[in-house]
Amino acid sequence: MATGQRASVGMPVVHAGYRYDRQEVLTVQHGCFITGIYDRKRLLRSNCQSGYGDSGGPLLLKRDGQWYVLRLHSVRAGKSASFAVAARVYSGLWSEF
Repeated sequence: MATGQRASVGMPVVHAGYRYDRQEVLTVQHGCFITGIYDRKRLLRSNCQSGYGDSGGPLLLKRDGQWYVLRLHSVRAGKSASFAVAARVYSGLWSEF
């Protein structure tokens, strides 16, 4: 697993997480796409249908047989959209603990 890939609108992504209703099972959603890029590329919108408990799960890209972590899932926006933020956004928060 690696980081450092550039995101673009239309790029296929995979979302993984542990939903509240299936906390013991890693759920994976294929067939998602990036639908928007905001805040100097720190925030991505996708059409992944996330659920409660998915926050912090990775938004992944598979390219040339290699998996990349693009962003970390943050919030659901309606029924068919979610937002994911760059891990560096959290780095200042982590240093406080």
